[in-house]
Amino acid sequence: MLPKIGVLVLDNAKFLGGSEGLWSIYESRFKVYQDVTILEPIFAITSSLPDHKEMLKYKGFILTGSEYSANDDFPWLKKVKNFIQELLTIQDGPRLFGICFGHQIIAKVVGGTIGRNPIQQDVVKTETIQIEDQLAETDFFRSCYGNRNYFQISEAHGESVLDIPKQYHILGKSETCDIELVLWNKRTISVQGHPEFTKTFMLESIIPLVKRTNRLPCDLIQNGVSSFTDVDSDNNVKFVVHFLLQ
Repeated sequence: MLPKIGVLVLDNAKFLGGSEGLWSIYESRFKVYQDVTILEPIFAITSSLPDHKEMLKYKGFILTGSEYSANDDFPWLKKVKNFIQELLTIQDGPRLFGICFGHQIIAKVVGGTIGRNPIQQDVVKTETIQIEDQLAETDFFRSCYGNRNYFQISEAHGESVLDIPKQYHILGKSETCDIELVLWNKRTISVQGHPEFTKTFMLESIIPLVKRTNRLPCDLIQNGVSSFTDVDSDNNVKFVVHFLLQ
């Protein structure tokens, strides 16, 4: 049987047609790896989460992005945080990859600080993440991005991780965020950007949302649009899958 990856869907994403709409993005983007792994949605807002015994049936989990804040106190979010806390303590247990909101929740669980982006405005652009040698020189990273110390990724967020306890390893930073990529332990990594997003998705879904909600002035929206690229889009998906299947 193929190894199973659980996708914790952490938003009801009305602008995408609900949680099912958000899940469909992951289902579509990761379909290329259907011969090596099975992706299974876990709708965290409305459904129960795997208990300890059920966790161990998974090779790993993905925490999705969300329009919610890691500082929120909803009952479902408390359950997600408890789930993460337990997962982090299981020796040689399932692996974990946090994306955007998922990145921030992991940081919150371990005692980090989440708040408004340091630039005091939303980040909606393709960002270049500069990678520490500790990661850039590994065969794992090079299998995804080649012999370089950076990658590019779509970003859309109003909050970010501002501070984390010193024992954790910051592996990547950008012009707008010093904590873009973190290795929490050998089985857990997270990134502020969205590996699952493409240039088309940013143009057709994210930009219309930004315009409707007046989150950015027109000139910054245009700057973001000008930055959009798919140069590492497939590499980013590969990065997620390869980390979880190690």
